[in-house]
Amino acid sequence: MTPKAAPFANNEIGRITALADLNLDYLKLDDTFKDLTKLAAKITGTPLSMVNIIDNYTVWTVSGYGFEIQQTPREESVCQYTILEKEEFEVNDLSVNPNFKDADFVTGDAHFRFYHGVPISIGDHNLGALCVMDMAPRQLSAEKVEMLKIISDEITNRLKTLHYIESLRDKVKEAKQTQNKVAHDIRGPIAGIMGLADIMIEQGKNNNLDEVLDFITLIYKGGKSVLELADEILSEAKNAQKKISSKGGTAALQG
Repeated sequence: MTPKAAPFANNEIGRITALADLNLDYLKLDDTFKDLTKLAAKITGTPLSMVNIIDNYTVWTVSGYGFEIQQTPREESVCQYTILEKEEFEVNDLSVNPNFKDADFVTGDAHFRFYHGVPISIGDHNLGALCVMDMAPRQLSAEKVEMLKIISDEITNRLKTLHYIESLRDKVKEAKQTQNKVAHDIRGPIAGIMGLADIMIEQGKNNNLDEVLDFITLIYKGGKSVLELADEILSEAKNAQKKISSKGGTAALQG
């Protein structure tokens, strides 16, 4: 049976937008967080711990300790309630909680009883939850809850770092494309200048003044186009550097 669905947060659109901006590949995040999920389980003494990212409809278990399911419908999760909280969400015994007592993960073979979740936040948006679960009712001490919050903060820092690295990769890709454009666009004007110079050298004294002036005019135009292209490239490079510096500063402030 499906547990009672939680209401959406007031900032749900902003939350989903913030999640989309990270552009995460959920299937490649396990190595990034598996040390933290293991640490969460060891600290709390629970057999299960997960890092869950929640989109419109799905809870993605991007890393788990003692847990292998990769995705769950949002309405069938407990973490849907955690992202509505600022600090934490705990259920000491799921079997007596009216929202979860008839859920399959409580009445079925999983036999879950205890849940504690801490939101994974960026800015004002809860994008998911770090949670621990047990098959027996229990309650975490304030010290262990505080440790979970520290781990959640580290998950947030790693998400920001991943996003920043991907942004840098995009900039490198753009730089390579610019490099290819330069090689293509600059080759034509330079080849033209060299061709005109060769003609003048070959003809030598046979060039009359009008022909020389024509050649010089063409060479001037070719040189000017190269300089304009160089100015354009320098301008693009400066703008790209400003964007990278701005993102780096923002990441540092948020961290």
